[in-house]
Amino acid sequence: AALAEDITEPVLREPLADLFDSVEAEVRALLRVARDELSGAPPPARAARILVSLVQGTALLWSVRPQGRLRTRLAVDLDVILNGWR
Repeated sequence: AALAEDITEPVLREPLADLFDSVEAEVRALLRVARDELSGAPPPARAARILVSLVQGTALLWSVRPQGRLRTRLAVDLDVILNGWR
């Protein structure tokens, strides 16, 4: 219910969008630094969007089905993507 309120209520949605923008900006910066190691990655803006979406989606699914540790699931899922970009 709280997630739906965050998305549907403009007063809450704007700060949430700002948070995601900030996170994507940080991930973009990290991807630029790692561009040689991740030579198969899409452009940094797209790659950042993919990674942030993966993390947020994984966290949401884990909150509904909390099997194992979230940190472990995130590491496994991120490794799949990052290894594909190496």
